[in-house]
Amino acid sequence: MCVAHFARALEHALGTDEEVARLLLDDWRERLAHVRDQLVEFDRKRDYHYAAEPKGDEQGSWTEVIRRYVGERFPDADD
Repeated sequence: MCVAHFARALEHALGTDEEVARLLLDDWRERLAHVRDQLVEFDRKRDYHYAAEPKGDEQGSWTEVIRRYVGERFPDADD
């Protein structure tokens, strides 16, 4: 879910069910931490010292951040 939809869902949850709000926040933080870790690895491998290391899922981390903020649909595992 993008930032705008997350904010609306969180606002609704805060007004109706604080437990759901807590779950939403915890999930959002976990997802952002994962993207942050991928961005750190992406940046590390851009350094010429590590450029020969195999590239992995972190290569798409920067586009995932953009998608999170603009709301573009994430590809499914089957895509």
